[in-house]
Amino acid sequence: MATLHQIQARLKELGLQNDYGYRRETRLLPNVLEADEQLLAVTSGVLNGMRRLVVLTERRLLFVSKPTMGEPQLFAVPREDLVAVRGSKGLVFGSLSFETADATYRLDNVLKKSMAQFAPGMGLPGASNT
Repeated sequence: MATLHQIQARLKELGLQNDYGYRRETRLLPNVLEADEQLLAVTSGVLNGMRRLVVLTERRLLFVSKPTMGEPQLFAVPREDLVAVRGSKGLVFGSLSFETADATYRLDNVLKKSMAQFAPGMGLPGASNT
């Protein structure tokens, strides 16, 4: 299992822009990631009115949130369930939509720099940027 220090170093490599703002979520990752699971991409934004850290591994897409007052919220989408990933860029921020056969998860207020990690080069079906 990866340690918190190893995970923080990998997130820094991946360009997590706001390490301070997402440290509560980052601290949850050692307990959530499987022993041999590798971090491939990371971003952050707002989903359903709640700020989230979004982590892509070779197995799944994880949405992690730890409010100041409240229980951690985590849900995962298996990679094979992803049908499409779409991005759109605004003036300052962008948005990413992760689509499965059953649902669409739209992440808003995403830093445009981090969107490229979820582009077609990540091997996700239907990935596109507009």
